[in-house]
Amino acid sequence: MILSMPFQRSIKVKFEPQSGSHMQISTVENVSGNLHQVNGHTVALYALDGQLYLQIDTKTWPFSAQQLKLSYHHKVPQQQTHFALTSPTGDFAIDYPAWWANIPDFELVEPEMDKDEDYLAHIYEVWQTPSIQQALLKKWAA
Repeated sequence: MILSMPFQRSIKVKFEPQSGSHMQISTVENVSGNLHQVNGHTVALYALDGQLYLQIDTKTWPFSAQQLKLSYHHKVPQQQTHFALTSPTGDFAIDYPAWWANIPDFELVEPEMDKDEDYLAHIYEVWQTPSIQQALLKKWAA
């Protein structure tokens, strides 16, 4: 499947869900989702068989499953971001440097910037917003 990497100039990659591997390609094919590397983990959100899936490395979760719970927040004193996923089929959690950590004198007063600067914040916003999920599913399933 072909995915876009929106935080890396939207380069296109061929993604192999079974292995979680990806390779940059030059193509004009339709994309089925997006992907980003986060602190050594491959994170992908894509459409397959009429539904959205979230995949981290080789573990996959149906994105709209009611049992899937995501959390996203900053640990401000440590300049870290925490993202966690819980599900009956497996959990995942990661702490990584906040996108704003290297900006001198940055004051964290605009959390709405997170989704534009941090891929996991984008994933969290999509998870919270069914209308975005439907729009992405329509776009990626075309």
